[in-house]
Amino acid sequence: MGKIRSFFSVDNHYKEEVRNYTRIDGIIAIVYYVFLMVAYFSMGQILLKKQIYLGVVVNLLLVLVCILIVLLRKQKLSSLGITKEKLKNSIILGSFLGGLFLVFNGIIPVLFSKRELISADMVLYNIFYYFVIIGFVEELIFRGFIQTRLYGIIKNDFLAIIIAGVMFSLMHIPFQMSLVNMRLFQYFSENILQLIILVGWHVFFNFLYKKYNSIFTGTIVHGFMNFSSNLFR
Repeated sequence: MGKIRSFFSVDNHYKEEVRNYTRIDGIIAIVYYVFLMVAYFSMGQILLKKQIYLGVVVNLLLVLVCILIVLLRKQKLSSLGITKEKLKNSIILGSFLGGLFLVFNGIIPVLFSKRELISADMVLYNIFYYFVIIGFVEELIFRGFIQTRLYGIIKNDFLAIIIAGVMFSLMHIPFQMSLVNMRLFQYFSENILQLIILVGWHVFFNFLYKKYNSIFTGTIVHGFMNFSSNLFR
C-alpha cells in the first residue's frame, strides 16, 4: 500500500513552485493561451488556403515565447519542468510507459492487419516531429507553463487541472476545424467525445509531470503515443 501511495505522490518541488505563483502569472498564462489559439487558427487557415503547413515553425515559436516569458518573469527553466533532478527516474518511467504504447498501440494491431512499416527517412522524421514538435512542445506549454501558472488564480487543485484540461482539449479545435473546413459548432458537435478524451489525456500527462516535477516523462510517453500510431501505413 505504501508503494502505491508513493507512486502517486507529488514532487515536493512542484508543490512549492505552484504555491508561489501569483495572479499575474495566471493572467499571463491565459493571455498566452489566447495567443496560442490565434496562432493555431491562423496556421489552419494558411494550410487550407495556401496548402502550406507551418506546424513546426509555429510550435517552435510558441516555445520560444513561453521561455521568454519565464525569463522575463525572472523564473527558472526548472519551473517548466526542464531540470536534471530525477532525470533518470523520469526517463525510465517514460520509456516504460511509452514502450507499452508502442507495443499495444503500434505493433500488436499491425499483426492483425496488412499495414506496412513506413520508410526509414519517415521514421527518423516522425521521431523528431512527434517527440520534439508535438510531445515536448505540448508538455512544456500545457503541463510546464499553463497548468502550473493557473494555480496563481485557481487554488483548488481539481478545478485547476480540469480547466487546464479543457484548455488543452480546445487547443486542438482551431487548426483541426480549419483543416477539415468546418464551422465551430459543427466541429464541436461531431468531435465531442474526442475532446472529452483529450481532457483525460491532460490529467494523465499532468500526473506524470507532477510526479517528478519534470517535463521528460510526459514528453517521452506523449512522443511514443503519437509515433506508434504513425509507424505503419
